[in-house]
Amino acid sequence: MTKTSTGILACLIALFQTLNAQNNLSLQGCLQAAVENNLQLRQGNNQLEINEVAWIQQKFAFLPSVNAGLSLGKSFGTFVDNFTQQIATSPYTGSPNLGATFSLFEGMAKWHSLKRSEYDLVAAKYSLEDLKNDIRLSVATAFFQTLYAEDQSSLAEQRLELLAQQLEKVEAQVAAGTKTQGDLVAIKAQIATEKSTLIQQKNAYRKSLLNLLQAMNFDTQKAYLLQRPNLDSLSTNVELPTTATIFADAVANNPGLRAKSMEVLSRKYGISAARALYFPRLVLSYGMGSFYSSNNRPILGVEPGPSGTIIPVYGDAKPLWTQMEENFGQSLNLGISVPLFSNFNIRSSVTAARVGHANALLAEENERNELFKAIEQAYLDADAAKAQLEANKEQLENATLAYSYAQARFEAGLMDFYTLMDFLNNKTRAEVARVQGQYDLLLKQKILELYKGTPFDF
Repeated sequence: MTKTSTGILACLIALFQTLNAQNNLSLQGCLQAAVENNLQLRQGNNQLEINEVAWIQQKFAFLPSVNAGLSLGKSFGTFVDNFTQQIATSPYTGSPNLGATFSLFEGMAKWHSLKRSEYDLVAAKYSLEDLKNDIRLSVATAFFQTLYAEDQSSLAEQRLELLAQQLEKVEAQVAAGTKTQGDLVAIKAQIATEKSTLIQQKNAYRKSLLNLLQAMNFDTQKAYLLQRPNLDSLSTNVELPTTATIFADAVANNPGLRAKSMEVLSRKYGISAARALYFPRLVLSYGMGSFYSSNNRPILGVEPGPSGTIIPVYGDAKPLWTQMEENFGQSLNLGISVPLFSNFNIRSSVTAARVGHANALLAEENERNELFKAIEQAYLDADAAKAQLEANKEQLENATLAYSYAQARFEAGLMDFYTLMDFLNNKTRAEVARVQGQYDLLLKQKILELYKGTPFDF
């Protein structure tokens, strides 16, 4: 194998390794990664879990509360024993108990609280989805900005390549005497300027890529290659839906507006839950328990005492389970509590709930107005992007044709270099504008679809 063949093989292997080392990033993949890695969304998921726990807790609040207890004690000193009605000393006692309490009526407070927590949970889900859409839109914008910066860098390289080819021709013409040394100096100066511009464009591309990677919390030290979306099928002849149609769909599907609507319902049930405190509370309770004492001893007989008294003779303390059975008791109670005066706490709670409901209504109306304004603006932007892209295409066709004629005149010696550069600059600006117009129209169309409730994908 020759040295040349070996060098070519080494270059191919190096290129293959470089391509493998790069991580391909599609727009859809970036959107998915941004949603998975965003810290705000993780916090939102945690808050959603808290709302779900609160909702489950409100459901369990309808069940009775059941408590079990056990009291063990040791007394010191002397006192009158409950069993013998005699002076006793230092018994051991134990008292197990089990009780249940069930609220029969409390003004439907638990029901209203359950409905409020249910709507809070739904509102949190919609708010989380709205945040996801904001993140997707932000990342999509950053993705297109990066592609646009990359295109500008590529166009700068193409300009530099064209000037390098032109330099070779001018050098040959100077040698032949058809061009002057001044023409050669002018094109070299322009090449130096274009090199500086290329450095700036590459730096702008690196900054745009860095912003995109940071938005997705990606490792910025790795190499990435952006996959371009298919723009060939992008048409400017697509009829845009009216703002009224888009808004009607948005009212039914926009997660931000639906979250505000759920908050209104939540605050409405909050008023009912606060007003329920005015009603009496009816509670049913049941309890059972027993008792053990080391002084609980059976009387075996009596014996005469001093001064003609009779002293009972006690046996050993009754066994534990015997006492538990003998001393077992149950209770059933029905209680009612009527709120007469609570230092205006209930009244204040109701007033605060009403104000909260009014604020929720205002927030919903404001969200609706802002949504309509955003849709109107997005429609105008999309319509303008269609017209602009059409104009950009026509401009590029004319600028390309004009540059071809100008280049031929320059090579024939009928045009100076600076005039040629004007035509080249016009062509470059038209290419940049056309690429930017394509990305802009695609993004604006997707924004309208997002407002209509269509998933934000490409």
